Amino acid sequence: MKYNKLFFIISAAVFTITYVAFVYSNINKNKLNSAFQEPQYILEARKNIVGVWYEEDNPKNWVEYTIGGTELIHKDGDDSKFRYKIVNTTPLCDEEVEVDINKETMYLQSTYEDDKFELCREIIFIDKKQLNLAPVGMYNNRVRVYIKN
Repeated sequence: MKYNKLFFIISAAVFTITYVAFVYSNINKNKLNSAFQEPQYILEARKNIVGVWYEEDNPKNWVEYTIGGTELIHKDGDDSKFRYKIVNTTPLCDEEVEVDINKETMYLQSTYEDDKFELCREIIFIDKKQLNLAPVGMYNNRVRVYIKN
């Protein structure tokens, strides 16, 4: 009888500690996720960018974005392959950029395969069929307009 009480007390204590630890970790996990949750417009942009986009002024130049984060740029007969992501953080490419959720600012950050070259552009969806890309930094007045087929 003495051992049954001791076993019951130890089992109850282990169960209580495990339960409290589980509940506490779930509460904190939800807080962390909500603090770092990305805005809906970034999630939508990641869906909308996938596909082939043709340069409006020169349809022989095109860019293809895949779900897996690959960007293939075909310009003047040459192809370049990058890894891309859509972000709303600063700094970007060693430049301070505007980050404003109300204005839905977002940037396309592309890294060349060897990680030595990074290309950053502000991204603006006019609608699901038109995309404007403006380089971050000193060439930010050169906006390229792309049309999706």
